[in-house]
Amino acid sequence: MRRLGKDSEVELNVAYEIMKAREAAKVTQGELARRIKSTQQTVSRIEQGGQNLTLVTLARIARALKGSPQIRIITT
Repeated sequence: MRRLGKDSEVELNVAYEIMKAREAAKVTQGELARRIKSTQQTVSRIEQGGQNLTLVTLARIARALKGSPQIRIITT
C-alpha cells in the first residue's frame, strides 16, 4: 500500500513537474527513457509519483529535457 502524507505530496509535485516539462519539450515517455538510459515503464512510474527519485536521476531527466533541476526549501 502506498504511503500517504506530506512525502507523497512532494513526490506527486515532482512527478507533475517532470511530466509538464516532458510534454512542453514534446518528448514521449519512450524518448525520455532512451535519453536517460531507462525504460518507458520507469518514466511512467516516475510521472505517477510511484518511483523514488535520486537527485542524480532528477538531474539526468532535467538535462535530457534541456533544463536544470531546482530545489527550494521554503520555511514558514
